[in-house]
Amino acid sequence: MTTSPIAPASAAGSDDGWETVRTDLMCAGMATSSGQFLAGLMADGMLDAVGQPEMLPRYLFPDVDPAVLDEVAKLYAAAGFRAGLIAANPSFRRDELEAHRAALSGAAFHAMAGQVARSASIASRATESHPADGESGREH
Repeated sequence: MTTSPIAPASAAGSDDGWETVRTDLMCAGMATSSGQFLAGLMADGMLDAVGQPEMLPRYLFPDVDPAVLDEVAKLYAAAGFRAGLIAANPSFRRDELEAHRAALSGAAFHAMAGQVARSASIASRATESHPADGESGREH
């Protein structure tokens, strides 16, 4: 039997639930990080296989009409451009991100709603002001 390096904080077992949550979150974070690493390697491998980014849709969907793939690629390029604009100043679009999260959630697209919520949350924390933000070097 494998033993866990995480020991309960008390013998009474009152912290067993917390240990489970902590272990779950730690393992989920490790899996997410590993998945993102592997996704990057897969993207690199796909580009290496086709030689240029414009050929990726045909590589991924060889049986789909090239005209249809071009239309889909244009839509995703527009979405990527928009994502870049939002990423440049996500705090400017907090209300929009929340509206889109709610729309996705309302349509039962919970995974995507969670992704938007996570991005909005990170953007919100990243743009909070610091107490020293309004100070100049001369005031010290």
